[in-house]
Amino acid sequence: AAKRLLEDLKQLNRQSELKYISAQPLSNNLFEWHCNLYGNEESMYKECCYHFIIKFPKDYPHNPPQIEACSDLLHPQVYNRKVCLELTQQKEGTEENADGWSCSYTVFSILMQLQSFLFD
Repeated sequence: AAKRLLEDLKQLNRQSELKYISAQPLSNNLFEWHCNLYGNEESMYKECCYHFIIKFPKDYPHNPPQIEACSDLLHPQVYNRKVCLELTQQKEGTEENADGWSCSYTVFSILMQLQSFLFD
């Protein structure tokens, strides 16, 4: 998982599409990332910045990360600051991943989906 997260970090640092997103792991914990998402010009959230913590499991990418908003965010898919994306959920009453998760997702693709989900 650590090797994959380092690869994801390299990929993220090469991306130029991240105009409204910044994300980095903690210096002492590669499994916890802090992310800022900014509302884009067309969004009702424009000029707003939201901070998220993304916690990756030790078996990432086989299992999805958990995403938590650090401030209150009025959004129907954010409950008690937990972001409820299908790609990060487990099937009810099981340890199976929801149908939305794939091992091929990277930190970059997760962030792009998070931004689209929240601000589009």
